[in-house]
Amino acid sequence: MENEKLIIRDWARIWLQNYKLNYVKASTYTESYERTTKNYILPHLGDCLINDISPIRIREFMSELALKYSDSTLNKVLICLNGMFNAAVENNIIEKNPAINIKKPRSAIKPKEKKTYSQNEVDNIIAFSYSHAYGLYIHILLELGLRSSELCGLKWSDIDFNAKTIDIHRACTASKNKAEVGDTKNQSSYRQLPLSTNLTQRLLKASGTAQKKYIVSAKRGDKPMTPSSFTKEFYNPFFEDYGDSRRLSPHELRHTCGTLLYEKTKDIYAVSKYLGHSSINITAKYYVHANPDMLRSALDIV
Repeated sequence: MENEKLIIRDWARIWLQNYKLNYVKASTYTESYERTTKNYILPHLGDCLINDISPIRIREFMSELALKYSDSTLNKVLICLNGMFNAAVENNIIEKNPAINIKKPRSAIKPKEKKTYSQNEVDNIIAFSYSHAYGLYIHILLELGLRSSELCGLKWSDIDFNAKTIDIHRACTASKNKAEVGDTKNQSSYRQLPLSTNLTQRLLKASGTAQKKYIVSAKRGDKPMTPSSFTKEFYNPFFEDYGDSRRLSPHELRHTCGTLLYEKTKDIYAVSKYLGHSSINITAKYYVHANPDMLRSALDIV
């Protein structure tokens, strides 16, 4: 293939196949690289000759995306562009990476406000959960603040009932619409969490009749579920039965857990470890003085 006639679409396929597939987790490949390239880069640049892509073209492209998409999406696009063009430089297809000095433009999309339940609301949901077939899963999410992928990767063998602890060391994600069990999101996500007496007793009782190795299993067979399937088949039906008009997402239950823990302890380091964040800065960004009441309490404003 002559470099002068090589288009972005063809090089993207080669780059994904040889530089990303089998070099990152399958879920990361699908979500962060393959989908980003297919949905955002190729529709705009796919038919352009790779030698014709200039820095100003990249800036124009990123500015167009910034009108419609979030900062998170813009970051993923820039990561893919730099990876793609760096590989082209390495293979003597182009002389310089046209995206190397491009900074992410400011997104016109305002970040969605993360909602949380109050402690009283959490207490009411957990009380209701004892009467619901899927209530245990919601109790786990609210008390432990797990990612949905971590919940779906939990096995009964991860629990030490005597020590009242649970190990979080795997996650279940979707790859090609199939459940794939692998490592947690990052090294910091490997953690051992304490269980309350109430949750320990509840898990112990449930384990006595459990016939599958995964705590959250597909309705047929001893197989794990993807987070999206869990939300559709268990999470949504629970909250439909609960009757809450402002139903929060599974990730907002995680945010609720972190917010309430910080309100109670003011220990940002412990909350960061509990949630398995890769950096304490992430925890501080979302949980320190997240609302006026927390700010009032911290500054003793009456």
